[in-house]
Amino acid sequence: MSNHRTKANAKLAGLPIFLITAGTHDDIWSRRHVWHHPPDTVMIYTQACQALSETVHIVTLDQFLERKFAEQFSDRPGLVVDIVGGLYDLELIGLPSTVSKILNMPCFPANNKNYITTHDKLLGKQLARNCELQVARTLSGADLAEFDGPVIQKPICGGDSVGIDLIKVWRKGEKPQIGKFVEEFVLGSDATIHFLRNKNGHSYSVLEHLVTEAPESEWFDSRAKSQANRIYGSWSNTGKRFKYEGNISTRLLAGINELLCLAGYPFLGRIDFRQSKLEGDVDIEDMTFLELNVAPTISNANNWYDGVRGKFEKTPMFSYIDELPIHPAAKSLATMMNEFYVQSLSIHGNSPVRIENLPN
Repeated sequence: MSNHRTKANAKLAGLPIFLITAGTHDDIWSRRHVWHHPPDTVMIYTQACQALSETVHIVTLDQFLERKFAEQFSDRPGLVVDIVGGLYDLELIGLPSTVSKILNMPCFPANNKNYITTHDKLLGKQLARNCELQVARTLSGADLAEFDGPVIQKPICGGDSVGIDLIKVWRKGEKPQIGKFVEEFVLGSDATIHFLRNKNGHSYSVLEHLVTEAPESEWFDSRAKSQANRIYGSWSNTGKRFKYEGNISTRLLAGINELLCLAGYPFLGRIDFRQSKLEGDVDIEDMTFLELNVAPTISNANNWYDGVRGKFEKTPMFSYIDELPIHPAAKSLATMMNEFYVQSLSIHGNSPVRIENLPN
């Protein structure tokens, strides 16, 4: 299948895509199509963008914010892909999406890290509690001073599992590190559920439900997880993941849907839980909310791609993406970006048709 024919199936074919980074230049990523080595996030997003358009610009944030840049591309159709917000600095959140509105281009919120609800783990817990989901008990004050059991120590603000530690015995009277909090460790298996927003714009469908095989998993300890993910796609003895075959109850799915809507996820999302059972249907009492997180991640790209396949495999665009010699995560992202862009268009060309498709 030729490049010209396949990219004609993408709404973005021939249009500029701006991949906004915090300082990475295109010439560094000449090996962008060699993905059998542990891939870099910028490389993966570069592959995804190039699968959709012949005109991909990797633009540093400072260049993107310059007035002359905005004037050069103002009122031209295209797509902004933001991998700055949250990957580098909380203060950068929202800048690329703000400029993209000036350009009148939709902004694909890469990684969903550019949402305060993803960064602020205490806020995420509060929202989950408001949606009637079970939440691990936050320990502070007198409760923490008398506690001597296992805890999870987390940064108040941060993405993924960076800075998260499992402490098997909390010493009474000890204080958490500055900028961190502790919550009671809940026995169970670590579960990750991926969601894709439905066409109605008001609810989400489950793409994947992955669970670790160990009943007392330490998966969310960042050091254990980094060792497990040392080579993407292969796991250490920390616990292998499997696709969960049971169903999610209507009550649990309703709570999850409400949480994703409150969190401001415009298109796709992922929630991490501690799951107390390894078979059968799961309900609210079987799941303890851990955190809102990025989706999709590079490390579980193959599973995410399988989930995307079920929804998009009959489309010509997916057939093209499926044949590309690129990393599975890039295939997933390209499919999502194209669908995101399609949903963001009106009959007039490049104006967003639904305000909920834009970042907050």
